[in-house]
Amino acid sequence: MANPEELIARKERRELQAADGKVAMAEYVADTEQRSALTAKLREQRLARETAEALAPAPPPKKTRKKKAT
Repeated sequence: MANPEELIARKERRELQAADGKVAMAEYVADTEQRSALTAKLREQRLARETAEALAPAPPPKKTRKKKAT
């Protein structure tokens, strides 16, 4: 059996690990939410651009000159 000092040290280490785990999880969730928000914003911009391009009239075809046969 371990002495009381070792038991106290183990308990403190577990508590620190639990606290670190909570902080890490909060950072992970915040990063995921931020990434999702950015992705949604970029998707919205892309769809708006594609819609504007679809509604815009097509440019007239370029006129080309025929080469003279020599």
